Amino acid sequence: MIIREALKAKISIPAKQNTIDLILTENGLVPENEYNPADETARRNMDLSQAGLILWICTNPKSVKELDYQITQQDITDLLSLRAGILKRWGVNDEFADEGPTIEIISELW
Repeated sequence: MIIREALKAKISIPAKQNTIDLILTENGLVPENEYNPADETARRNMDLSQAGLILWICTNPKSVKELDYQITQQDITDLLSLRAGILKRWGVNDEFADEGPTIEIISELW
């Protein structure tokens, strides 16, 4: 199976081939090459590509209807959680992680 098809299999939401190829190339993969899951570097780059494609999906509408103009957004909460898990697996910082409020000086609490 070629790398492009492997990424499509991991994400069942349709995306244009140019988008998939760009994301794979940005992560050091050649879309037409054979996917070798036994190679740890290839698995890491594939997972990072999957995380990139998830982010792309989150920023694009699910559907657009022109009559009465309606845009339906993706439910991104679960997708971003999946992306965070993929990035954590490989030790990559998730710049979109919600870490909540941070207490910096506790002497001002009382």
